[in-house]
Amino acid sequence: MLAQEDKLLAKYNATAIINCTGLNAYETAADKTVLPLRGALIRVINDGKKFPKVTEALCVSHDDTHGADAEDIVFIVPRNDRTLILGGLVQPHVHTLDLTINSPEIVRMRERCNAFVPGLENAELDPDPFVQGLRPFRDANVRVEREQRLRPDGSISHIIHSYGQGGSGFTLSFGCAADVMGLLEELEAEIPYSSRNVAARAHL
Repeated sequence: MLAQEDKLLAKYNATAIINCTGLNAYETAADKTVLPLRGALIRVINDGKKFPKVTEALCVSHDDTHGADAEDIVFIVPRNDRTLILGGLVQPHVHTLDLTINSPEIVRMRERCNAFVPGLENAELDPDPFVQGLRPFRDANVRVEREQRLRPDGSISHIIHSYGQGGSGFTLSFGCAADVMGLLEELEAEIPYSSRNVAARAHL
């Protein structure tokens, strides 16, 4: 992205580029610390008929993402008045999305949740019972900062990064967005007003 920065800014008549490309930051930001954490969730019906209705989140977190046993997470969270979400699964460096509800690690995930809430083993599956995805994780923690490398002409970059939030994207979204705005305001303050276009910004 750094090599294409000037072309992108000119193409979109932009002041800055906000890089929120998640896992693709491995390439767009040349950040080799970015990696996927494969995860999955099961949805069950939470109407109180098959087991006592769960009304509060019940979670046991995993402290070491890269530990020998990443299958000790319990994640039981009401999604709405009728749906309960069961997790969780953390599989670093796994790029494929080939799990099913009958995959061994998913069966074990369900068993951990069942053991945590008596009667949960009786829960009926939701009509759309299974979801999986890749969380954009970063070994070096979340990255919300201005690009530190200089552009090919030696000038300071106009790229601001915000990625690597892993499975906490929504939790961190407001704080990260506020930090990005602060960095953008600092960047714009460096640009003479006559050469600034504050009306257009390129978002990648």
